[in-house]
Amino acid sequence: MWLKAFTLNKLNIVRKKLINILFDQMHLASLWKGVNPGGNVAHLFDDEETSHDDTTVTMIAVDVISSGTSKQSDPYDDEDLDLRQENDEDRVDYEDAIEATGYGRFHYLLLLICGWANAADAVEIICVSFLLPSAECDLNLSSQDKGWLSAIVFVGMMVGGYLWGSLGDALGRRGVLMAAMFVNALFGAISSLSQDFGTFLTFRFLSGVGVGGSIPVVWSYFAEFQPKRIRGNLLSCLAAFWMLGNMVVAGLAWAVIPQDLGYSGEGFKYNSWRIFTLLSALPSLTVCIALLLLPESPKYLLAQGRDKDALKVFRRIYSMNTRKNEDSYPYTKFVAEFDSNKLIYKEMSLFHRIKITVLTVSKKTAAIFRGRVLRPTLLMLIINFCIQFGYYGLWLWFPELFTRLSSVNYSVSICEVTSLSNTTDSTPSHCINQTPPNDEVFINAFITAAAPLPANLWTMLMMDKLGRKFFLVISMVGSGLCAFGIYLVNSEVVYLIISCLFGAISTMGFNALDCLGAELFPTSLRGTAMAVTLAAARLGAILGNLLFGFLVDVACAVPIILVAVLLIGGVSDLPRSGRPKAVCTDENKERIRENLEENPTTYTRRQSLELGISRRSLGRVMKSLNFYPYKVQLIQELKPQDIETRLQYAVRFRQLAENEPNILDKLIMFEEAHFHLNGFVSKRNYAFGL
Repeated sequence: MWLKAFTLNKLNIVRKKLINILFDQMHLASLWKGVNPGGNVAHLFDDEETSHDDTTVTMIAVDVISSGTSKQSDPYDDEDLDLRQENDEDRVDYEDAIEATGYGRFHYLLLLICGWANAADAVEIICVSFLLPSAECDLNLSSQDKGWLSAIVFVGMMVGGYLWGSLGDALGRRGVLMAAMFVNALFGAISSLSQDFGTFLTFRFLSGVGVGGSIPVVWSYFAEFQPKRIRGNLLSCLAAFWMLGNMVVAGLAWAVIPQDLGYSGEGFKYNSWRIFTLLSALPSLTVCIALLLLPESPKYLLAQGRDKDALKVFRRIYSMNTRKNEDSYPYTKFVAEFDSNKLIYKEMSLFHRIKITVLTVSKKTAAIFRGRVLRPTLLMLIINFCIQFGYYGLWLWFPELFTRLSSVNYSVSICEVTSLSNTTDSTPSHCINQTPPNDEVFINAFITAAAPLPANLWTMLMMDKLGRKFFLVISMVGSGLCAFGIYLVNSEVVYLIISCLFGAISTMGFNALDCLGAELFPTSLRGTAMAVTLAAARLGAILGNLLFGFLVDVACAVPIILVAVLLIGGVSDLPRSGRPKAVCTDENKERIRENLEENPTTYTRRQSLELGISRRSLGRVMKSLNFYPYKVQLIQELKPQDIETRLQYAVRFRQLAENEPNILDKLIMFEEAHFHLNGFVSKRNYAFGL
């Protein structure tokens, strides 16, 4: 007990000192106990002060000094205050800072490396589909085993996506992405040595854990370097590298698997499909090395309070893009976005950092299932599940189905040929005199992989103009109809055509979904949110592959029709605001101004509907007119229970005051940590004017 009390006392002392340092650095004015009309300045905690108990801290109140006032105990005189205001006016937000870096060589390098990371994801997933016909005899695979082998990579990616995505929010984008790619390369290479199904399945799972970090982290990392005006188009360019990875793995399989390569000895065999597995691990390794050329995300650095490091990154990008000296970058100060807990975090031991990281991951996961983030989270969960259940439920089986179709010389449907090629016996007949797969199988697979090229080009050019929802609707309805068409065709040529259409149309949906996922969530939750929604996507892919594997030989129509139904049915869950909405007209702005001057509490859903604009657009217009209802609503709803959380909000209020210095003049934090703006907020009305 005495050790616990001693430890808590020391932690409280350290915390108090760090809090005082934090408030000094943020230039927050007088902090004292109780409401002090005189506004005398004091630190949050005096050196002699002791807390009332081990777990609670005395409630505090904040009185922010207006710019024209000088208080007796204020450590800053009038000149300092004026200088500080001038400096605040020089601060720019992240979007302006990244826009000032221009667009050029750095972004080309970034696109190449991040795109190759996306391609590595495709290689890891698609390579399994080429192993199924070749490894069937060596590993004695049934159709159910093939289903598990196709699905296990998604199990690993579901686990890895959540792990790496959450760590990307907590520890940084670049380092976590490098670690994830290395894990994939390591276990992917080791899996090529496996001599039985169980061992091979285990290492493919571990490899999937590594590559699962690619999508949730690389998309957040890439998006945070892009100017807002062209972000959608550039994310579509990044998505196009999936097709490149698909073509690479198809070409690699065509070049390696049909060849008589490798070594065969007693109890150990290393043949061509195992060499292909080893080569498929190389993209992730090259990504891991290439990431050494790139910096950490500047947006992440700003969120961590590392403004100097962020400035170095901005200057480096500016210099590479413009070929000018780094010192000519126009900005040096940025609007603060960091969490005050980071200062305290740096003083903790390694054990406490790990503990805090685990708690942070849990907290971020819970945060995406409440408040304003709940609806986009649920939408992304449903849509990701539907589209990946349909896509991967069929796509990974295309080489296997091409192989089965090539074994017959007459017109037959997919379901008829699968019933003739049942592989549930312990030793399939075609394994007695084993021959390499027909080259035609790999040619068809390569054509199918290249088919999405026109769709990728279209989404690159039109994503920002037509909007995300347009491409999602076209994709899900079109791919659903293609899936139903696959069930009806009885010709290998027609099957190839529909397979190409299925891949091309599905690609548009994936590109739109990737853009939507990178934009719907705030920076602090983006990696975690994408990891969770992608976990739902992996679950859909897992169930799609398992269902296909278990039913392909006995009830082929069931999984194919189910794929079509889920793809078309998923359209009903699409977000209502897919296409970017135009800025409000001058006429609407004038109407808003008149309404707000008459009654500043008229910020309602009804008004936005009457004007035919979104609430977000209405909020932007109100902000330009100096009305800030969303800030008051934020303050009204806050009830933080611990001192660190109260500090975060106090720092946030200081940030809001940088451009509107009078907002916080009457801000007071009362007991029980209830917040309000004196004289402006009522229980029902959240809008007010300045």
